[in-house]
Amino acid sequence: QQFPSNLSGCPLIFSTNYSNNRQSDSRTLETGGGYILNLQYFCVAAEELSFTKAAKRLFISQQSLSSHISRLEEEFGVALFNRSQPVTLTQAGECLYQNSQLLLFQKNQTEKALQDIRDFRRGELTIGASTSRGAIMLADILPEFHQKFP
Repeated sequence: QQFPSNLSGCPLIFSTNYSNNRQSDSRTLETGGGYILNLQYFCVAAEELSFTKAAKRLFISQQSLSSHISRLEEEFGVALFNRSQPVTLTQAGECLYQNSQLLLFQKNQTEKALQDIRDFRRGELTIGASTSRGAIMLADILPEFHQKFP
């Protein structure tokens, strides 16, 4: 998967230097997975530019999707969509969409890396052996180990 590169002219809103300095930062961290779900749902709505189509794509009700979007709008204190027809993203919505793509990409990459460590597909192996024994034993063991764990 490739890193999203369309962050043109939009400051990262997930930095610690968030200029409004509201208490929303602590609430955001406390909500954990629910916050990520809100961002995922927001991204689908931003891509579809239709709450009805986005809700169908997500297999949730339109009311539930609206609730997730409203939570984000309350959290950041901005409107994310112009809800007149046709639905469009506001400037804040564009910025959140771009940053959400980055955040969700990093979340997925982190999950993959942790899964690789958990499943022993990636990690660190430390071997302690004397020079003479190590040269003899490791010459046989390491090629087979490397074949099984490249």
